[in-house]
Amino acid sequence: MNRHVNLTKRIRTPNGLRFCPVVVSANGRLKPDYVFISGRQERHTEGAYYLEWYGGGRRVRRSVGKNAGTAAVRRHQQEQILASKAAGIRAKLNADHFYLHKFRATFATWALWSGVDLRTVQQWMGHSDLESTLRYLKPNRGAAVRDKINTMFKDWE
Repeated sequence: MNRHVNLTKRIRTPNGLRFCPVVVSANGRLKPDYVFISGRQERHTEGAYYLEWYGGGRRVRRSVGKNAGTAAVRRHQQEQILASKAAGIRAKLNADHFYLHKFRATFATWALWSGVDLRTVQQWMGHSDLESTLRYLKPNRGAAVRDKINTMFKDWE
């Protein structure tokens, strides 16, 4: 599975509408509104950004809006999703069962199990209310939880 995600911008050229690769500066940041046309950098304020990658032998293209910063973040997110799917495939798991919210739920649950307090997890997830965060969490069960509870009550004896 290809994990590389291209960021393009759809602009109007003398030859009609065209998807052009965006310009990335030497420090790795996106240069807003700059695209490559025939090997030259040109500034085009019009048009929307698109993510583009190959999946299942075909090109997939998704619009991500007109904001360059948002487009760069969405590109990174899509690369992480594709990398996770590739890891799942190598582990002989069904790639159709991987989606962004499952990763968010796993992240939130593991953070909580590792001792990060609930308010911090809420902030990391970007939720304004605690109820939204609680929907992502899976309760910890098993011997480790029983041992913690028994240890807590043992001190009261």
